[in-house]
Amino acid sequence: MSFEDPLYRVRGEAFDVNRLAHLPGDFRKSYQESIRQWSASPFLKVYESGGTTEWTFADFAAEVGHLESWLLSNLKPSTVVISLAGNTSGHLILVTASLLAGFRVLPMNPDDTLERSTAKIQQLGEPCALFVNGPNDSTGWNGFVVFDLNGLRRGRSEVNKSLVPERIDRGLLDPMIYVFTSGS
Repeated sequence: MSFEDPLYRVRGEAFDVNRLAHLPGDFRKSYQESIRQWSASPFLKVYESGGTTEWTFADFAAEVGHLESWLLSNLKPSTVVISLAGNTSGHLILVTASLLAGFRVLPMNPDDTLERSTAKIQQLGEPCALFVNGPNDSTGWNGFVVFDLNGLRRGRSEVNKSLVPERIDRGLLDPMIYVFTSGS
């Protein structure tokens, strides 16, 4: 199949590549349009030790909206959001919520040593908030603000929606995502 062909097969099932189309220039508008258009459609299938969980676009949007409100209510606009949540649904929710809120994001490898990760974070020279995927992952991060993503899920934490500040507007030259490569 060529790239122009709108149907591909993913794990044996037909997948419409047009679902990945985006509106030019605005992540928030593209995201909102996708949620509106496909709210009841399957979006995410999470494989965990206890089985699988399937989320629709609307399910995902509810989790993202909750965390976006929490971030805006609890972090300063200059904060860099760091995800040490690995290959989890919490990581995807955090990155999406952070980008929608206007925070800068640094996804990091949770398998890196504490020393290596700390050195990378210190290179930023900016206020940071680390997000991990469980209370056991938060040990050893002395001097850093660490949050457990599982405790911030919808229904586990409260956000007063009337007190949530506006999203952060960043300039076109201000980076949204930081990436450290394996050589850093």
